[in-house]
Amino acid sequence: MEASDTPEQPGQPEQQARRVIDANLRAAGWQVQSRARMDISASLGVAVAEVPISRLGGTPDYTLYVDREKVGIVEAKAHGALSGVEAQSARYASRGAGWELRDARPQPALRYRFESNGHTTYFTDSRDPVPRSREVFNFPRPETLADWSAQPAVPLRSR
Repeated sequence: MEASDTPEQPGQPEQQARRVIDANLRAAGWQVQSRARMDISASLGVAVAEVPISRLGGTPDYTLYVDREKVGIVEAKAHGALSGVEAQSARYASRGAGWELRDARPQPALRYRFESNGHTTYFTDSRDPVPRSREVFNFPRPETLADWSAQPAVPLRSR
């Protein structure tokens, strides 16, 4: 089962965007999985579709795991429908990792946020002094996010 196999009709615009996003994530070295077949230890970088991230509600289109740690989310939209999506992905990321579903321990907010329609992708690093999205060519490799996450709490824009 591909991560893009959701209840939506296969020809709907968001479903088409998810197929392209799946391919873009794979091209960047991510293993794309469905929630039903979730195995975050299968690869350094795993993108899992439709994982509820908090008891407060909210299900981003993809949750990104690097070395089995939840680090970010991807919010997918139909082609050309990215305006206003940054607020939605920020809300999901701040809930954050929210409360883990398996226990009641609070988790820190997720650092990396992406909004994509498959053709255009925006990226936000919440450690930036003034976090804001910017267009990127494609998703970074899991190794890149692992490297950024391992560095001191100095935002990318301050380096």
